[in-house]
Amino acid sequence: MNQPKQAHSSGRAASPGRLYGGLLILLQTLFLPGLVLGGASHDYSVTVLEDLDHVEVEARLDAEDMRLSAPRGRLRRLEHFAACEAGRVSGVGDSLRVIGGCVRYRAFIRPSKQTLSSYRRPPTFAGHESWLWLPMLRGDDVVRLRLTVPSGTHAVVPWRLVGDGRYELRASPGSGDAIAWFGPATTRQIVVLDAKLSLTLLPGEKGGPLNLFVVKPWLEEAAGLVGSVGGRFPNSHVQVLVEPGESAFFGDSPVPFGHVIRSGEEVVRFFVKPQATTKALREDWTAVHEFAHLLLPYVRDDQKWISEGFASYYQNVLLARGGIYSEREAWQRLVRSFAQADKSTRPTSPNDAHMRSFWDVRMLIYWSGAAIALMGDVELRRVSNGEESLDTVLSKLASCCLPSARVWDGRELFTKLDELSGHGVFMPLYDKHANAPGMPPYQSLLEALGVKPKDKSVNLDGTAPLSQIREAIMRERKTPPVARGVIR
Repeated sequence: MNQPKQAHSSGRAASPGRLYGGLLILLQTLFLPGLVLGGASHDYSVTVLEDLDHVEVEARLDAEDMRLSAPRGRLRRLEHFAACEAGRVSGVGDSLRVIGGCVRYRAFIRPSKQTLSSYRRPPTFAGHESWLWLPMLRGDDVVRLRLTVPSGTHAVVPWRLVGDGRYELRASPGSGDAIAWFGPATTRQIVVLDAKLSLTLLPGEKGGPLNLFVVKPWLEEAAGLVGSVGGRFPNSHVQVLVEPGESAFFGDSPVPFGHVIRSGEEVVRFFVKPQATTKALREDWTAVHEFAHLLLPYVRDDQKWISEGFASYYQNVLLARGGIYSEREAWQRLVRSFAQADKSTRPTSPNDAHMRSFWDVRMLIYWSGAAIALMGDVELRRVSNGEESLDTVLSKLASCCLPSARVWDGRELFTKLDELSGHGVFMPLYDKHANAPGMPPYQSLLEALGVKPKDKSVNLDGTAPLSQIREAIMRERKTPPVARGVIR
């Protein structure tokens, strides 16, 4: 989240091994009904009606008796539901029990709240959580959806596109409210290394539309910088949704707000001022910060200091590597933010910060994790003689584990980072600082790196013991190549 601105039979005879396998499956079915032998597959037909206010759904399920639910759905909001053929459907609390394997229903598309967007037709803009009733998805389960929308209507949905009007939806951490848009939009594709980012610009009324030729290069560069961390973008299928937005609360920032949604496909959402210039957007850290969130799996809500901290660290490091910040400016920004986070008169630990008002502990949430990311990066580079770094271990994490369909715990993540790096760096940092009040002590590390605060700036000492590591962290790199997108 953005920081506050400041099957087929062969016909051959069955072998004993095949008979044994069949018997084993039969026994598992009879005595281990909870064992999942393969992912369930469900087929949905979704039709958005001409008024863009209602949706009709037919769900053909992979079991004869299932319960469906929607995170924000209420049975009273369903205008109609019934079994498709033989069978029956009944309401149980706020879930649907479907006997017979098929249900049809009609629902009102409940609009999402838009506090920053300048577009004023909310009925066309709603996540699927209130109207898409689904079975519990686990492991390799998949929902195959065929979507039909009125002629001339553009659909932006948080599902993976697999063909013309055909999508797939799988298990996800369920972080944030999914975005579904039915209406006019401008779409392009951004290709960064092996990743294809689907870019959608929504229209604006007040303040005018967004300038594609300003917004797209900015996002290409930011995604390229994040892709440079491990030589690949952490998710090969990401949606990027950009809306015109204004907010006096965030002052003159060209990007009032941004956040990552992991409900369905991963979506990175930005509100951008229509009048934002190329220079202003390049110098703003929001896009790099939000894309950097994808370098980690979703970490549970009460440990936001990890996801926000690592993204805050990389927003400075990557803008320096991209030549947008100088090395001095990047360290200056880190030092200033560390110092602000260190000023709390009632410090709490990073793991306990969620129990306090966000506005009281926001700096600790963002910058305690950034300090720990810096500590881990420096120590990895030191013990491996430069062979390993936070970059390399996150590259391995992306290869093995991302995108992830579940919520991770902080200890689990740090243990995995140590396993991937082969060095016990991160768990000692977690054990020492995650439950200790206040900011991790960072001053001695900065001194060893040769970063010396001076007034409102910093001096960089090339004779400091870890000065070479300091220079390597911020060393400017060429961003990965990007390909110009085309209208889909």
